[in-house]
Amino acid sequence: MSDNCSFHCITFALSDPKEKSYRSQCHHIHQDNCDRCSKLETIFRKLEEKINSVIDADLQEELKHDLSQSQIYIHNWKNHIIRSANQNKAKANIISTLSSNQILIFMDWAMKYIPIIDRESQSEWFGKKGLNWHVTAVCQKKSEEEGMKIYCYIHIFDSCTQNWYSVASILEDVLTVVKEKDDTINEEYIRSDNAGCYKSAPLLLSLPGISNRSRINIKRYDFSDAQGGKDICDRRIAPIKQHMKAYANEGHSIKTANQMKKAIES
Repeated sequence: MSDNCSFHCITFALSDPKEKSYRSQCHHIHQDNCDRCSKLETIFRKLEEKINSVIDADLQEELKHDLSQSQIYIHNWKNHIIRSANQNKAKANIISTLSSNQILIFMDWAMKYIPIIDRESQSEWFGKKGLNWHVTAVCQKKSEEEGMKIYCYIHIFDSCTQNWYSVASILEDVLTVVKEKDDTINEEYIRSDNAGCYKSAPLLLSLPGISNRSRINIKRYDFSDAQGGKDICDRRIAPIKQHMKAYANEGHSIKTANQMKKAIES
């Protein structure tokens, strides 16, 4: 940290403290350690001291192992909370500054849909192969008066590998449809979880080509932490599943992608 750290605070993590554009005026005292985080380490140290006083060697070894694993879990959970808070703030900033020519896209693979057969036998119940379906939620804000509008695009497959190529194809198809629907849209932000099919070098390298072909510039791609950041997709998936369940209860089978499409559209 620079010599004048008592007067300036680093605005962005992992930034050069000597760069003025990365600093902002502050009025608190800078220390090497966080007092609240240090309390947790103090608790771990005291627990270790108590464990060392245990006479039974086998029990002591077991307790040390439990303490070591607990430290890892707690630190991972703290990291998860920090990442989630930072990502939610980034999402809120994008939504608050979204203009009429920009869109925000959320992508997620839904859990494979297990086919439903009307009056199926017990032998048909076993060994079912799930259907892949991908949900893309497109958020658009034309004006403050109209508020946020969300359009949901669902891609259903009889057979599909959930890899980067599938995601790239789906993304390009969605952007093409969005551009045909509203030619004024020319910029977008993307958000998904950090699954391997999304957080992939080939997918990221394919984004410039997708931007050129769809004529919508991909400005930014954010990866949310596990079990977070894709709530919009989950809110769309839940009623769709209930709709398909009601369709199946009417005596219809849902075994293929076409039948699944009919169930959603009915």
